[in-house]
Amino acid sequence: TSLKPILSNPGPRSLKNEELSRIIDNYWSAFRELCPKAFENPSGYVIQKTTGINVLHSVLPKILDHMQRGVKTDHSQKRFKEVLNTINHDFVKSSYWKARDDRNGMAGVAGRAGTSKKSFRQLTVSIQSSIDQCPEKEY
Repeated sequence: TSLKPILSNPGPRSLKNEELSRIIDNYWSAFRELCPKAFENPSGYVIQKTTGINVLHSVLPKILDHMQRGVKTDHSQKRFKEVLNTINHDFVKSSYWKARDDRNGMAGVAGRAGTSKKSFRQLTVSIQSSIDQCPEKEY
């Protein structure tokens, strides 16, 4: 279900399975580097739970479109990390994904959002809006 936004998008849908699998792996590996606390303590963060998986998969086609603005068609982990760092939104930080039940401080935006499709959509729209506001840049 979480892959539906990727697989129903014309850009990613046109790729071979191996290529798409590599892109998704590189995308998640970039997030592992950008949000290390969230990956070191998965129970304390929602990035690897239903919320994070659904939201990040829903945002990936927009990020791929944003990456296409550049000259290169490089979908490496390094390039994803570079592109994600240009987006002015906290979803690239562990604190955004902090779970509601974390006893070590206040929950992050995604942790407070809930697990409904409506919540996923609101988070996705917020992130996509930030991507749309990024200046065009060649990577």
